[in-house]
Amino acid sequence: MSHEIRTPMNGIIGTTSLLMETPLTSEQKELVQIMRTSGQSLVHLINDVLDFSKLESDKMELESEPLDIAGLIEETIEMFTYYAAESQLELIYFIDRRIPNLIYGDRERLKQVLVNLVGNALKFTNRGEIVITLHLTSRETKSGSESVIRFNVKDTGIGIAPEHHDRIFEAFTQADASTTRKFGGTGLGLAISRKLCQAFGGNLAVKSEPGKGSEFYFDLPFREVPQQGAVKPQHLVENQRPLHGKTCIILTRNFSLSSLIQTYCESWQMKTHLAPSLDESSTSKIVQFRPDLVVIDPLALPQENLMREFADQLIANRIPAVILSSIGESGLLIDESRFPLIRKLYKPVSELKLLRDSVSVIQRRNGVTVNESAYASSSEANVPRGGEFAKTFPAKILIVEDVLMNQKIAGMVLEKLGYTGIEFASNGRKGVERVNQGDIDLVFMDLQMPVMGGMDATEAIRQNFNLPRQPVIIAMTGHALAGVRDSCVSGGMNGFVAKPISLNDVRTAIIDAFESAGKIVPALT
Repeated sequence: MSHEIRTPMNGIIGTTSLLMETPLTSEQKELVQIMRTSGQSLVHLINDVLDFSKLESDKMELESEPLDIAGLIEETIEMFTYYAAESQLELIYFIDRRIPNLIYGDRERLKQVLVNLVGNALKFTNRGEIVITLHLTSRETKSGSESVIRFNVKDTGIGIAPEHHDRIFEAFTQADASTTRKFGGTGLGLAISRKLCQAFGGNLAVKSEPGKGSEFYFDLPFREVPQQGAVKPQHLVENQRPLHGKTCIILTRNFSLSSLIQTYCESWQMKTHLAPSLDESSTSKIVQFRPDLVVIDPLALPQENLMREFADQLIANRIPAVILSSIGESGLLIDESRFPLIRKLYKPVSELKLLRDSVSVIQRRNGVTVNESAYASSSEANVPRGGEFAKTFPAKILIVEDVLMNQKIAGMVLEKLGYTGIEFASNGRKGVERVNQGDIDLVFMDLQMPVMGGMDATEAIRQNFNLPRQPVIIAMTGHALAGVRDSCVSGGMNGFVAKPISLNDVRTAIIDAFESAGKIVPALT
């Protein structure tokens, strides 16, 4: 069932992944990203149903692989950006900088919990905010104290009566019948999330009162990945230095958002001022004050024309500004190529992107052009792009896949990475016959196919000792259940990418598979 459900989803998400690699305006990119992340949220709902029986029978197998916590949080929140903007809710997140860049854990299962918690918060919150925070703390165990990451998802929603706090964690159950009628849902999300948190070594709990919102939290024991390498770009002093001693005025409609921005700016040694409100008199005072930077959310203003007038004053007086914007917002339009001291930054506010844009506009006023690649996230930095990737990891590629749509999408993704002459086989037997010719370097192998499946095909390839060289084989499959990855590796494959595929997933899978196969991989420079 997993395979049959995920195959059509591969077409949807794979297509949007390709569209993201075409020339698009910034707004078009945001909209396509919403399409992709919404499709991914549907995949997670499907996974809830598929996983429930596994959890009930205590057969859930957790992965233990390096994962980027910050990247995971940002990816999860991105899925809900449009829904938050549509409801005029602030979606805010903060990650304790003491948390390691990489820890060992099950990325997909942790994401599953976060998606359920943030999705619930959005569903039951009509106004206000949803705040996701991660803090490094410790807890006492029988063997002593251990470090844990405390995850909190707090909302200003309808709240939950104390007598229902235990009930909401039961399968196929919601707080009461009126909740089911009004909000819908399967009633599986929190039950699965609690069982997963227990499998992680923690427990999911709630604090809530009717009318006062809810706070769901759990502790995650973790093991830090050793030798993590580079410091995150937002924490490098040389990246922050242009902001040292600079003054910043912050104006948003939400105190939590203003406080978050203030925390970031003060960590960059800026002098900050929170503006209580904005009207015609206060705009002139801000301009007269001549700060080095203004960070403003137009939603804080009572009238749209007031923001337009204020922006004109900032431009006329060469005061750098970062203007926050929500997805789908039609508001203020400013041509950044004509007015380089103004930057639009889409919410939710990312520490790294706020730093990049703040440095960029302040330095432009000084006539300095900033190398923005220095502010690339770990998932973006040091990875060859476009045609450069195929030059760095050259390979003659065969895709073994029985669904024509999936063949097309996988081929287009690989072409985006610069590969040419990609070949296809419609089942495992044809794939084996093509590999036996001896010139294939890399195989993307579906698992479930007619005539011969991917596991049998891989076994046949590995047993052919007459091949001049064994190809790297990457499983490309719609099988979502735990344990499939291990089966692929033990069956002779070098890597794994789950459908629905994305360009980044394929790129990462190739790098990892080449390394696991013992290939000589050029240094990423």
